[in-house]
Amino acid sequence: MPWKPDYKFGAEYMGGHKAFPKKKDTDLLIFHDRIILDKMGLEIPFRSMTNIENSDAERLTKTRMFLTPFFIGFFWKKRYLYTVIDYHDGIDKQTVILDLHKSVEKAQAIIYQRMLSSKDRPKCTVCGKILGGANIAIPCAIHAPLECSDCNVRLHP
Repeated sequence: MPWKPDYKFGAEYMGGHKAFPKKKDTDLLIFHDRIILDKMGLEIPFRSMTNIENSDAERLTKTRMFLTPFFIGFFWKKRYLYTVIDYHDGIDKQTVILDLHKSVEKAQAIIYQRMLSSKDRPKCTVCGKILGGANIAIPCAIHAPLECSDCNVRLHP
């Protein structure tokens, strides 16, 4: 991967996406314009996200069942907080459900803020990256163009 992510979190993909029906351990990589589920090769640009929310689920763990008598272990459940991301992949609506373990609050806040900021900022018409920070060249005094440093495309606001 040529670019270093801004953040990296261990995660468990729980399901939801039509192309990835099974659970899988992965790394959540957060870049300035997208997230990547590393071990799945799934990229989700912030601009394509339509919603991010929590899902509070109870899951019965095997350990609790083995360490307690059946009737007690059955009712002793641990609560888990999942992150649910809805987005449009250009063809269809998709959903990704992630278990971010203890990083859920930090990771979800970062994703949410970047999702919101991607809606307000100009984008390169060629590569679709959000223009801002290091991606914007100094505008000329006449046209005030924005230049994507990756594509060398000039955009006039």
